[in-house]
Amino acid sequence: MNDARLHLACENPGGGINIYVHGFGRLRGKKLARQLQFLADVNLKGRTYLFEWDSGLLWRPLVPITLAAGGILGVVLYRGLKSGKRAPAKPGHASFLKKMLRLGASIIPLFPVAAGIEFNLSKRKADALGRDFVELISEIPRIKEEPLNLIGFSLGARILHTALCTHSWEDHQLKDVCFLGGATDSDSRHWNFCASGVGGHIYNFYSGNDDALAVKPDNEKSIGRHRIPLEIAKVVNIETRLHHHRHPNYQEHLKELLQVLDPLPGSAPSK
Repeated sequence: MNDARLHLACENPGGGINIYVHGFGRLRGKKLARQLQFLADVNLKGRTYLFEWDSGLLWRPLVPITLAAGGILGVVLYRGLKSGKRAPAKPGHASFLKKMLRLGASIIPLFPVAAGIEFNLSKRKADALGRDFVELISEIPRIKEEPLNLIGFSLGARILHTALCTHSWEDHQLKDVCFLGGATDSDSRHWNFCASGVGGHIYNFYSGNDDALAVKPDNEKSIGRHRIPLEIAKVVNIETRLHHHRHPNYQEHLKELLQVLDPLPGSAPSK
């Protein structure tokens, strides 16, 4: 349970509980404060919580190595080109240049490889947190007594999908679920069971132009790029039309997108 923490973003009139689960990446310091402010600005009725969890970023130590290697290569190539214009390159200089190029060619590819490994490790962590989700949110006061809305972004949507798949939610007043750019499988055979535990609607915000989900290192057909394949009134697929849509844009547009959850009057975004 040390991998998940609950933060109260705001408390408004109207009753009810809203839980937002973020995606890949760790929230610390300014990032955490910014995410809490995004949630507070939506102005949802009742209490709104951020479910913070750790998805690793194991590749972060490779960033300075990659930058250093790139900087060295840049300097070497610049000097090589500069000296080549003045005089033929010396044998030792050419040999050093080849060694540096080989070094860069071996180090730089480690960055996307490590990021891919970390994404798949984070998927497994998301599934584990989804299985424990009901227990992890049990500390919220009156969690079983008030209407509950769940909102998941990217891998956060995967946590909620797993939570819906592995629990009946009969002890909770689960109202609406919002998936934003969900990094979970649209072809899952569990969607019927997931929908059965939801008293209101499942809103799936997706975009075929989602760049991050298009290149993630697996073969899943994500709901963040495709419709949930259930033709029932409870499931509402909404293709987003955000300007220059990218995967992280969901964060900046929470106030606009989460109007489906019936926020307080006057909280709609300005046109």
